[in-house]
Amino acid sequence: MGLFALYRSVGPRDRRGAFQKRGFGDMKAKGLIIGAALALALSAPVKADPIFDDTSGIGLDTSGTAFMNGLYEGYEALSLERGAVTDLLDAEHFNHKARRAARRSSTMPDELMDRLLRPADMADLRSALARLRKAYDRGARTIGPDLSATAQVSYDCWIEAAEGTNPAHSMASHAARRQDDVDRCKAEFEAAMSTLDSILHANMTVLTRDVYQRFIRPNESQGHYINVGRAIVVGLLVIGYLLSVGTFDYLVVLVTLSGAGALQLMPAILGVCFPGGRTLTRAGVVAGIAAGLVTLYVTLVVSPHPLGMHGGLWGLLVNTAVALNVSAYTTPPSAETIERVHGEVERFVYGTEE
Repeated sequence: MGLFALYRSVGPRDRRGAFQKRGFGDMKAKGLIIGAALALALSAPVKADPIFDDTSGIGLDTSGTAFMNGLYEGYEALSLERGAVTDLLDAEHFNHKARRAARRSSTMPDELMDRLLRPADMADLRSALARLRKAYDRGARTIGPDLSATAQVSYDCWIEAAEGTNPAHSMASHAARRQDDVDRCKAEFEAAMSTLDSILHANMTVLTRDVYQRFIRPNESQGHYINVGRAIVVGLLVIGYLLSVGTFDYLVVLVTLSGAGALQLMPAILGVCFPGGRTLTRAGVVAGIAAGLVTLYVTLVVSPHPLGMHGGLWGLLVNTAVALNVSAYTTPPSAETIERVHGEVERFVYGTEE
């Protein structure tokens, strides 16, 4: 019972580290431990507790933030995936991370020191972890909770699979099979982080460059604008937290309006990309968007979907009508401006103005 006592005496979060510290890091020792544990399980009474807890976090109800709920779903899926191939240690590890997320307890990415990694993998994963933590510091878990959860789960998937490719940890045939998992999890991490970085950068850049620098302080140094951008990120984080915790009903209204609200940009975008004989003016575009947003609020919140038509379409119809009518009575942009803007669109899309 010495080996069994060793295993059960260590908490689930520390069992892998305990094995490695005691010289059980290689694949053969791992196989011996799992084999011994299974033998004990088979010889134990039917009602005995399972040695590997890979089910206690499965199928739980979640009522936390969007980020914590996303972590739960991701870790639950990872636990089931590793359990399906009898990787019981990692199935248990991810099961307990899922359970912590469901309980809204702090659930952080795996540490590099907890895995037996090759030097090349160690460097890539260290850079990825630093990138993820930097995004968290900029408010990613509040501004982009679903993407943040996907990035963290994909990182943990990546680091677990990378350990499996290490010949010092796994047999050669097993290590070769895990490379596909490394590529998949790394690609998912990169995709989530790329989108998340764009969102964080866009929020900061639009408010810093297009509002603060243009209208408030136009002649400051680059360092000044960087500091203002950082302050804006902190402000957005605080606003997001207050909306999600203190005024949840209001947040639901904002989310409802956000998707259909983006549709109100369509007349302006079409006017830029496809300028015709009846060009929209600046005043027409602004008036149309304002009228469309007001209509959107009325047809989505006050009196949802009149006559069975979605509020977003009502807003778009009013937007287009107001934009066209106001543009008919206001000064249009010059031919040079239209040519310049349309030329930039041509270069961006086709690489040429022809």
